[in-house]
Amino acid sequence: MFNVDAGHKHTVSLSDRYQVTVSPSNFLAGGTITINGLTFTANASTTTFATRNFSIAGNDSQDVTELSKCIDDPTFGVPE
Repeated sequence: MFNVDAGHKHTVSLSDRYQVTVSPSNFLAGGTITINGLTFTANASTTTFATRNFSIAGNDSQDVTELSKCIDDPTFGVPE
């Protein structure tokens, strides 16, 4: 289990397959998650794949969906 706590930076290094569990209610703008050396940053309002920023403007489900889109992006996400 991987929890994102308010004000903390968490790093997870995983190989080919990965599963990350996050607590989105604790996301703060500017908080980061690093997977295989790629840093994904919570943004108060927008998701931008090129900068690996994911929006935390919605509810928990929407925030996790935005993070998942960044992780799965074929160009800027985590390679399979």
